[in-house]
Amino acid sequence: MDYLILVLTQIRAIIIILHMITMIAGILMIITIAMILTIIMTAMTLTIIMIATILTIIMTAMILTIITIAMTLTIITIAMTLTIIMTAMTLTIIMIATILTIIMTAMILTIIMIAMILLIITITMTHTIITIAMTHMIRMIIGSINT
Repeated sequence: MDYLILVLTQIRAIIIILHMITMIAGILMIITIAMILTIIMTAMTLTIIMIATILTIIMTAMILTIITIAMTLTIITIAMTLTIIMTAMTLTIIMIATILTIIMTAMILTIIMIAMILLIITITMTHTIITIAMTHMIRMIIGSINT
């Protein structure tokens, strides 16, 4: 009977040892699962951070592109405005030149008209002087014939 109790005690000790080993293995398995989940969560967090970084870079690039487009449009608008101003200035200069040409033409025509009037006056005066001289000559001839 003592042998049976000894065997049963040994079996009980083996069961307790196996139970302990199973518990330790379970604890190690839980720790392993927790570590694997931590690694997966870390990888997911890093992936989310990488995606956020990539999206931030894309957004920055888009914002810079929009700023560049806005600056280009501003430069084009300034160039167009300057072109319009230059065209207006050129047209103004052409108009001023045309007006000055008209004024100069009018002045030249006025000078020609004044010269023609003076020429007519000169011709008239010369004609009058010639007529007076001829009349005087005729009187002198008639006077010399009478005497």
